[in-house]
Amino acid sequence: MPADNEKFVTLLGDAKSLCKAKLATFTLVRGEDDEPLQKLATEARETYEAFADPKFKLITFSFDEFKIRSLLGDIDDIETDGFADFETKLSEMLHFLKDTALKEAVAAKAQLSTEIVNAEILAALTQCATKITQRINAFADARPKVNILNDGTYQRLHRKYDHFRDKYRTLLKDKTIKGTESDVISIDNRAELIATAPKKSDFLDQFEKLSNFIQGKVKAAQQTA
Repeated sequence: MPADNEKFVTLLGDAKSLCKAKLATFTLVRGEDDEPLQKLATEARETYEAFADPKFKLITFSFDEFKIRSLLGDIDDIETDGFADFETKLSEMLHFLKDTALKEAVAAKAQLSTEIVNAEILAALTQCATKITQRINAFADARPKVNILNDGTYQRLHRKYDHFRDKYRTLLKDKTIKGTESDVISIDNRAELIATAPKKSDFLDQFEKLSNFIQGKVKAAQQTA
């Protein structure tokens, strides 16, 4: 079936939550030192961690939602005296995830090109710029009003930000820079911090860190050119 990353993230979250609850229940019954239970818990953790690869945010991949949810339903129905059934069903679901969705994701990740990743970074920069403007406007509409645009520190930072952002965009477009998925995450995270900054000082601090991040990328590219 066609992949929907958000839907899969939700599905994986449901699986992790159910697993955690069931493992906790069986731990109360069997004890924390129970070897088969701990082995199962380790397998579950390692399987879910395998899906935490940042590159997976940049791709789409197939997964069988009906089959996974059916297995989750079976796991949910198991009583506390049925550890053998729990072990069998949870292992079945974890192996199914690894043999289907994870393999699909790894294969799709291998096809990621510099052009695709750089396009995601450029989109993140655009979204970030929008959030900067929105936060500045929100400060201006606040009571009492906070005027960011007239702040000398902001004006200095903005000149730096504009200068290096333009260079960064150019280097991404001509593929002089080969961006990574972690660059997308870094920019998105900084954008959220800027968008939710409660005070002007917080906004300026995060804006400076964003500018420094972009400057660092540009200078690193120039040094290797």
